[in-house]
Amino acid sequence: MSLFKIPCRVIGRLEKLLKGFLWEGVEEGKKNHLVKWEVVIKSKEEGGLGVGNLRKRNEALLAKWLWRFPKESNSFWHKVIRSKYRLQDNGWDANPSLRVSSRSPWKDISSGLQSFLECCKFELGNRKRVRFWKDDWLEGGPLKEPYPRLFLLSRMHNQSISSFVDSSVHSLSWNFDFRRNLNEMEIEEAARLLHKVENVRLFTCKSYSYFLSNNGTVQHFPPFSQIWKSKAPLKVKVLVWLVATGKVNTCDQVQRRRLFICISPHWCSLCKFEESVNHIFLHCSYSIQFTNFEDLGKGRKAKALWGYLVLALFWNIWLERNRRVFEDYNGVG
Repeated sequence: MSLFKIPCRVIGRLEKLLKGFLWEGVEEGKKNHLVKWEVVIKSKEEGGLGVGNLRKRNEALLAKWLWRFPKESNSFWHKVIRSKYRLQDNGWDANPSLRVSSRSPWKDISSGLQSFLECCKFELGNRKRVRFWKDDWLEGGPLKEPYPRLFLLSRMHNQSISSFVDSSVHSLSWNFDFRRNLNEMEIEEAARLLHKVENVRLFTCKSYSYFLSNNGTVQHFPPFSQIWKSKAPLKVKVLVWLVATGKVNTCDQVQRRRLFICISPHWCSLCKFEESVNHIFLHCSYSIQFTNFEDLGKGRKAKALWGYLVLALFWNIWLERNRRVFEDYNGVG
């Protein structure tokens, strides 16, 4: 995937295997695909399962070579590409128009140059002369203005960017040389600073794949992030994800797909009212009686505990519903 473009037919077959594994497993027979594949391939923060778009991932892996090409100017493979295809005037990419055969890996790699350049930000001038804190080398002005506390704590007020960077071919690290250990608030501020400078300098296949899939923007939805960050079992998180997307196999959903399967499509086994995803988990009189979490208190621990209780509640409500539907269980009382 990192040297050649994958043919569309191959991508189609791979996606078919992924869909079958997700919804059908190893059992024989066709099963319902509850969620659209376009939703499944989205990141978990966007409401998907993070499977990823194979075509965009392939393009991101190819673009990784475009990123490495100017950074590894002393490597053997760089010299081979440079001698065979020559360099463009910008010194960033090799010329794909010279003696490129139909089977050349560099033809596939260089074909994505234009979209790759659209998501890149270039550093102007020599970073040995650009001061990290006082010069305007990032969007938003000099870094000492949005991060005044970190600026005062740093011993290097007038040093250049190169003084803060310890870089190599495979890694990049930052050294701010603070006067003392940072407290909790300052650590969070330093994390935001690192995120800002690294987003400008570093290339990752994941971020570029997001760029290709979403035109440079990624929509994050907090409920989905909280679901996958919890330490609940995976099967519980998948169920809650299906609840959040409204695709649980309730009677109304099954009736909509296959009329002959659901005998009583509008009958909730918990309260004898019309059954739907929102009804079972939010409005059912049986479920509501377990949602009194007032004694949990406040703070970070209480918030985390509240999230675990919600996941546990959804899981047990679904188990109780299935016992009554499939095992003819009438419940306690």
